[in-house]
Amino acid sequence: MRSLLVALVVVAAGIAVLVWRLAATGSVYGLSGIEVPADKNAYVGVWTAPGHVLIVEASGKIHYERHENNVNVTLDVPIQKFSGDDFLAGALFWTTTFHVSQPPHLEDKVWRMTSDGVNYSHP
Repeated sequence: MRSLLVALVVVAAGIAVLVWRLAATGSVYGLSGIEVPADKNAYVGVWTAPGHVLIVEASGKIHYERHENNVNVTLDVPIQKFSGDDFLAGALFWTTTFHVSQPPHLEDKVWRMTSDGVNYSHP
């Protein structure tokens, strides 16, 4: 009987998180994400900055690495949507927004982009 009660509590907690997520954001994202839209094709590529790597594939998959201050972060997640110049990546209940203050642009024959204060470039 006790294990049934524990299972019910776990299920109720899961439902509560789902309801909270829906109320907070209006959506729950899937595992596959979206392809990069044609008007955002300039985002596709291998972007680097000191201590950072951001790989955006045309399929919408991203690979992100940050290595600074003895902290290493690695993400392999799909893009769920673009909002202006920003893009939201993640799956199910976990997402993160890449805040793009300077979208991809050609400068001195090098592509540049600024996201979350990081100045990325790619050839």
